[in-house]
Amino acid sequence: VALESQVPKGTFTADLKVFPDVANPTSFSAKFPVRFFDDTVKIDCDGMAACEGQVEGGDAFLLTVTNYAITEAALENVLVKFDQLSALQVVSQDARAERSLLIVTPPAFDCSSCVTKNGFAKVELSLILRSTDEVIASSYYTFWAPPKFADCRFASVGTSLLLSFDQATNRGEMGEKKDCSLLIAQATVAQLGIGPECIWTADDKLTVALGLDPTIAPGDIVSLRGGGASKLTNINGLTTASEASR
Repeated sequence: VALESQVPKGTFTADLKVFPDVANPTSFSAKFPVRFFDDTVKIDCDGMAACEGQVEGGDAFLLTVTNYAITEAALENVLVKFDQLSALQVVSQDARAERSLLIVTPPAFDCSSCVTKNGFAKVELSLILRSTDEVIASSYYTFWAPPKFADCRFASVGTSLLLSFDQATNRGEMGEKKDCSLLIAQATVAQLGIGPECIWTADDKLTVALGLDPTIAPGDIVSLRGGGASKLTNINGLTTASEASR
């Protein structure tokens, strides 16, 4: 709800009444919260197409606050939240009446209710007054998780594995290469037979053509290389390298 000059900022309870017939005194009512805000105050991630980062958190970004001055002293009364998670650190870089710049370090997205779907979670990014819990301005922030296996199965004729991921990937930076050892852990490669080939058919789909005399069987675990060696990130390169197993 846009802020009118005579209405104070904050959250209030509104009462909506519906009269089906003006001649009939019967009415229906429902109470719901309404937040009044100053729509000239805005926040945005400076220099980025979108506010986004890794689920592990920790990578600081520049937050621009328009039409609201936040000095170093005023920071004690300001919170930056990612839904219910507080920023690890907020530092004032510049404070003017028309614009403030804050360096914000996001938390890890690892709470009990923190869930990603299709590799990401879009949460509310809020600038809040600590003393009153008033939301000064809000936007959105996206946490990206490393690619995970969505499916792993044998093809119908049993000569290849069909792997799919929960999001579009960078294909492990493999390009036209088909060497499975670039992406898949050695323990799994050893089960794929002599001369297996890994072929990307889409950004989220990989076909593993089994080599001569493979030993892998239904129920065996397929693992990617660990320690960042798989180089498999999401397609925009914002995640750490996947170490998925299935």
